[in-house]
Parts: sequence; structure tokens; C-alpha cells
Amino acid sequence: MSTSQQPRKRDVFIVFSKSQPIEAKFALAVKHGLEELGRFAHEYEDWSWVERAIAPDGRAPEVDQAVLRVMLNACSAVLVIPPRDGRPSEGAAIELQMLASLQLPVVLLRWALTYEEDEPGGLNVICRYQIHGTDPNDSWITSAGESIAELLWLACNIAELRNRHDPIGSMVLDALPAFGHEPLTSFKLRDGLVNEDDYMREPNLDALADKVTASATREQLRVLIEDWWAEAEPALRSLQDDGHGPVRRPCRALLEAMQLIVERSRRLSPAIESLSTDALLRRGTMLARFNETDEAVALLTKAIAQGGDLMDRLHAARALAHDAGGDLDSAVADMDEAVRLAPDKAYEVVHRFTRAVLQAKRGTSEALRGAIDDYTHILDSQPDVNLRLSALNYRALHFTSVGEVAAAIADWTQVIERQADHPRAAAQARFNRGVQYEKLGKLEDARNDFTAVLAWADVSSSQRFRALEGRARVLERLGAPAEAADNIEAILAMNMADPEWRPELQAKVRVLRGEAGQH
Repeated sequence: MSTSQQPRKRDVFIVFSKSQPIEAKFALAVKHGLEELGRFAHEYEDWSWVERAIAPDGRAPEVDQAVLRVMLNACSAVLVIPPRDGRPSEGAAIELQMLASLQLPVVLLRWALTYEEDEPGGLNVICRYQIHGTDPNDSWITSAGESIAELLWLACNIAELRNRHDPIGSMVLDALPAFGHEPLTSFKLRDGLVNEDDYMREPNLDALADKVTASATREQLRVLIEDWWAEAEPALRSLQDDGHGPVRRPCRALLEAMQLIVERSRRLSPAIESLSTDALLRRGTMLARFNETDEAVALLTKAIAQGGDLMDRLHAARALAHDAGGDLDSAVADMDEAVRLAPDKAYEVVHRFTRAVLQAKRGTSEALRGAIDDYTHILDSQPDVNLRLSALNYRALHFTSVGEVAAAIADWTQVIERQADHPRAAAQARFNRGVQYEKLGKLEDARNDFTAVLAWADVSSSQRFRALEGRARVLERLGAPAEAADNIEAILAMNMADPEWRPELQAKVRVLRGEAGQH
């Protein structure tokens, strides 16, 4: 993932009952998968209407339906994660009702042992993703999240071709064959539009390219090709070979068709090949995401040499490409330029954040101090709450590395105090603070922090594992061997411990049980 703060752009809306931990884990995995593909999702901690609608007496928030409608209509596709057990939460039920009225394209996650009659009613479902097994682990959820993200990425690109680039986008998509029975893999955004003969269609791509170039204006072709070349083409090159099963063939077909249209268009009008600085920036960023670092650096270097607007963002994008290619010194040098050339305070803050992350990778005391200085500058600039909490968390980690533990604890405490804004960040801050309290010998404080992490419903398996491990150590030092043994047995029950380590943990339990018996 990119080390810079993600932009405010949103492509996908995710609907799920926020109180269900397993549903939240799937939502987070999909969000991460989308970011890897250059797309972004609304995820519940980003919803400003939730913050505004919380009642003073603690009652459930009342959804601002006007704001919700705007948010839904701003997205190209929606992921619905229905409750695994029982009914949707009140908020999710309102979202589902509005989705049914708007008929937006929906990718629907289907749990094991559920059937079509169990699905939320009235939705425009363009693809179903089946979950197999009743208790998926974190590794499986991560893989499923990547696969679902690829389906949503395809939906977003189909939506842009059909809407932003109509009519030529629809002309291309309607000429391609169907791959499976789902509307999405048949390049449709509405249920019920896949015909029997769609599976048998063998497109004549030469004729399609001729038809598109003859029908479209030069400006339509220029805009289509610029958008295509800037963002979709690098992703499709990767997904046609390395994507999960359902997307490979549709991506390959779309890539082949568009490559021929681009070639034919540029032959017809060579001026189309002249691309804007914004397109060069977007393509360079996408190439870096897919580890095409040499091509990304060369392209962005050419764009920088041309001069003009967006110079700070071009340097920032090249920094990420250098970093992906292992050239950390060049990456930091580019971020120095990005900070210097930032057109306003908002961009300077974002560039400082990226520079701080890259500086810290060097690992030297001087580099860590530089990162701390950047985070301090960001915090002094009164950034939005998400950026503020991220800066506090990273600065705290670097404070511990340079021996300023009290400053680190103070930063993590600030994050914890804003738990309502970002509960996952607060859970991680509690764990980190607990570790430092343990090192300082403040065992009761450490136990309280580890316990708070375990009480958080959305804690990941790895966080739970480490919190149990930390609490077991602390309980043993506090003279509570039986409780320490209970925590280690909980670790063993998770089946996450290295097999070579399990006998050692089992022996530790026996020792602790023996100590408890002596008491």
C-alpha cells in the first residue's frame, strides 16, 4: 500500500452491521484490497453522519438519509455484507432499504449455509461471492477480501466506461462475451440483462475498433484513452494473469479490446498520444502500486522534466516508486522536493506524512528524529482527526525507538481518548501502551490495557493473540498463575502459535497450574 495518506475519493460503499466482528473484518479486508488497486471505499469510521447523529443520551444514531443518499450516489458500486446470524442492525436496514430504491449495482457476500431466499430483498445484485466454512480465519478473510475487491474494481471500471464514456464505453462492453452467469462478469450493471447468446459471442475486435473510432469524436477518444491509460491499463495487465479466478477472463477480454482501440485511435490521430500531466501522474502512481517501478520512475521523471503544474505530486509519486524499487535515499530526496513545492498547507501536511514514513524506514536515530519532527509539524497544523491519530500513533512508536517512553505514552493516551473517532487505532494504541507499561513495571496499568484490547469486538486474531500473550506475562508477574495459565490456554485454542512453540506453551501451563496449586 502507498505510504501517503489516502485521498478523499470514494468508489465503493460497504454496508454491514457494525456490531458483528466477522463482518467488520471482511469489510476491512475488502477496503485494503481496493486500496491496493487504487480504489477507495466508505468504511464505517469514515461516515461523518454517524458522528453528527449520535444522541446525547447514548441512543442509537439516527441516520441522516439525505446525506446517505448523496454518499451512495457518489459511489460506483456497493458491497453488502449481510448479517451472518439474525437481522441487519437498524442502520444497515435503512441502508439496504435505500439501496433497493436506488437500484445501485451490488456485490453481495453470501455466508455458508444461506440460500437465495435468505438474501436482502429488492437489491440489484450483479455478483454473489460465496463464503465457504463457518469460521474463516484471518488469512482466509484476507484472501477473500482481495477477491471481492477485484470484483468491485471491475464493477467501478464498467460503471465509468458506461457512464463517463458513454456511448463508446457501452459500445465496447456490449460487444464482449459473457463470462459466467453473473451480470458483472458479463459487463452488465443490472440484473436480468444477460442473454443466452451472450455466452456464444465471439467479438470481431478489428471491426469493433473501426466502429468506435468512426463513431466517436476526437475529444471523446482522447478522454477515454487518457483515463484508460492512466489507471485501468496497469491494473488490467496485472489482473488478467494474477487476479483471482472470476475476474481474469473478463479483464483479459477488456484489455485486448481497449489495446486495439487505443492503437487504432493513435494511428488515426497522433495528437491523442499527447497526455496531460495529471494522466502521467495517475499512471505513474498506478505503475508503482503494481511494482512496475522502473517504468513508473522513467515516466514520472519525464513528466517532471516537462515542468508545469502538479510538480509536488509528481515528486511524491516518484518517491513511492523509488521506495517500491528499494531506493530509499532517492525516495526521501523526492519527498523533500514535494514538501518544498507544496502549493498549500494541506498538501504540505500530506507530503510531510509520507516523508516521515520513509525517513523512519532508514532506522537511524537522526532519521527517526526527522520523522518525529515531521509528525510534530503535522500535529501543530491541526489536521483532520484521522491524520492526527495516525501522526500520534507513528510519533509514539518513534519516541520509543529513541528512548522517550513518557512522550510515547502521552501520544498513545491521546489516541485512546479519541476512541469514538477511530476505535481500531485506539485498540492498537492500548496494546502499544500496555507493552510500555509492562517494561516500566506498571503491571496493573499494563493488565488494564491488554484487557481493554481483548474486550474490543473488532480486534483481529493477531491482536488478540498478542494481547493474551502480554496479559499472561503480566498476570504471572502479579502473582496470578492460574489466570496466566488461562490466557496461555486461550492462545493454544486459537491454533495460531508456531507448532514448535506449542510444547513450550503447554509446559508453561503445567508449571503455572502447579504454582497455582501450591497457593
